[in-house]
Amino acid sequence: MRLEIKWNHFAQDTYSYGSRIDFEKEAISFENPLMPPSFEIKHWYSRTNFQAKRQTPTLPILKKGASYQLILDAEAYPQGSIYLRVVFFDRFGKELGFEILKDKKASFTYPKEAYSYEIALLNAGCERLTFRSIWLQSVFSPQEELVFLEEKCNPTSSSRLHIVFLEHPEDVYYEKDLFAECMDRLGDIVFVSDRADDVSMFHPQTEQFIMDCVARHPEARVQFFAYGPRGNLAAAYYSEKIKPAGLFLSSVFYPIETYHSLSEEQGISLSHVEDLIKRARREREERKDVSEGFVSSLVHPLRFLIQQFLDKDGS
Repeated sequence: MRLEIKWNHFAQDTYSYGSRIDFEKEAISFENPLMPPSFEIKHWYSRTNFQAKRQTPTLPILKKGASYQLILDAEAYPQGSIYLRVVFFDRFGKELGFEILKDKKASFTYPKEAYSYEIALLNAGCERLTFRSIWLQSVFSPQEELVFLEEKCNPTSSSRLHIVFLEHPEDVYYEKDLFAECMDRLGDIVFVSDRADDVSMFHPQTEQFIMDCVARHPEARVQFFAYGPRGNLAAAYYSEKIKPAGLFLSSVFYPIETYHSLSEEQGISLSHVEDLIKRARREREERKDVSEGFVSSLVHPLRFLIQQFLDKDGS
């Protein structure tokens, strides 16, 4: 299971006293420097009383005894000033216990006695916050984890190299059918992802990995594919370094400030983010299909990008 938890309601279950809350296209901006520590900024429920709250549950049902991972996609100032709290309840609404998760990526086990649970975003001295989502996903065993190889998957030709940037390392596991189709239809694929929190797509280690892949296939025409805001910027970045190279991206980018914040957290300098985004959007416009908006809303962006490439390439 994998689910994205969004901040969908303005006033409901949000600390609004003295708060400035801006709903932008891809994120929520929250600011309240006077908010007391330990108070809840936002709350989500797996069980609600509709008559009392006029609100349906915003969290999925979990399997008793199973382990899950929460990934917080947000930036807070000062850094590290927001936590997640997961509270568990029995069938009568009595609290069984709770866990405080201080890292952006943390795991918990759903108690066998639990009947419902709640998740809260806690203030730990936060003055302002940019929130995009929380990912809730099952924790899979080490035997199921995927190892990314330096060699091409499904090699068919020495003249082709398709580099696909994964938005999340777990995507290949949670979207098995999609990526099996990707390998079958494209062939000659190398997957690139943030394999650890401190190793980003722009880290020198990742850059060297990509350059080595290209060097091992000197006759290959390189094509970059990405379907989310992290991968889109990375694909634009490397297509500038490796020429000529094709570029197939989705339309989603973070605000420029978010890219700078993420890179600063990892000690990486990206000085020309705005130019990269402009170039990527310009290339998208040059090959844009009139039906893209409708079609991409029905299918995964990567599947649509593959079809665009195959139509263009004639394969």
